[in-house]
Amino acid sequence: MPINKNKAAIAACLMIGLAHAAMGQAAAAPLTLNGTGSGMGFTLSTVIGPYSYSSSSSYIFVSVGVNAVGQLIAPTGPTGATYVFNDVDNQSASAGTLVGTVGPGFAMAEIGGSLYGSQSFGNFYNFNSNGTIGAQITTSVSSVYGLWGDQTSGKLLASSSSGLVEIDPGTGAVTMINTVFGDQIDGVTVSPDGMVAYAADTTQDRVFGFSLVTGSGFGSQIFDSGYLGHGSDGMGVLGGTCKFAGQIVVNNNDGTVGLINPSSTGETIIASGGTRGDYASLDPANGTLFLSQNDQIARIAAPTGCSIGTSGTSVPEPASLALLVTALLGAAGVRRRRIC
Repeated sequence: MPINKNKAAIAACLMIGLAHAAMGQAAAAPLTLNGTGSGMGFTLSTVIGPYSYSSSSSYIFVSVGVNAVGQLIAPTGPTGATYVFNDVDNQSASAGTLVGTVGPGFAMAEIGGSLYGSQSFGNFYNFNSNGTIGAQITTSVSSVYGLWGDQTSGKLLASSSSGLVEIDPGTGAVTMINTVFGDQIDGVTVSPDGMVAYAADTTQDRVFGFSLVTGSGFGSQIFDSGYLGHGSDGMGVLGGTCKFAGQIVVNNNDGTVGLINPSSTGETIIASGGTRGDYASLDPANGTLFLSQNDQIARIAAPTGCSIGTSGTSVPEPASLALLVTALLGAAGVRRRRIC
């Protein structure tokens, strides 16, 4: 969960981290797929980084989201100094353009081209197309650690001090999904069909699923992963036609990435060697999942036939997208919780 620190210290840490990143220094090996993950057909890449960090609670870029024009919006630590990047892999931290300050501890979520963010202890906002912060969404929810956009309902799914909730980003109206957690949930996500919400319980280290089907069963618990032991946090669900459709990719605090099958219990580790995993967010352009780490923003892509967080079955891999962007730019002659 997010931690607050002195803002001056954070700013100094950010400057040091960006300088180290520009010099190509890093404190740890990057997150890497293991044989199981590679054999399943997942791919993993670095979007921003690697960059140095000072401790296991240190995050230069807290999370990232994709704005209306396809750029990455990346807030930094508790100061919330916000940078804009292109949506391509293998960028240094110094490649971003400073556009403003959104405030501390932002979780990010996208719905239908609109990008939203939530501060750790309240306040929801939308983002303008240039990456600056937009209007505040007035709502009763506070203490948000996880945020996800439900593409089917148009609602924001959030972990709050009261439990797991849905928020209408247009009105701020809150619908309670389940209160069983109180203030102990963190990462949240929803199945691409909008039928099931998943939340990570930080106290029990389990992932639970809750029905989003309208009617008397709304909010009822329908899944329990059992004890996982890796510090489950940000998540995304696979959609499509591959054999792993419906399974949950989890960004774990112990530097691993897991795959959870909601028809069974336990977790299959598909990547390891990372620092500390935290937030996860959707890239709607290609159905990949951003994974925040102490030393990088990583990207995981689903096996052929699936995407993450969407129901689409055919999305280009990030490397292919990067090549396409480079070619188009060349043809046009244009170049175009975290604390230290």
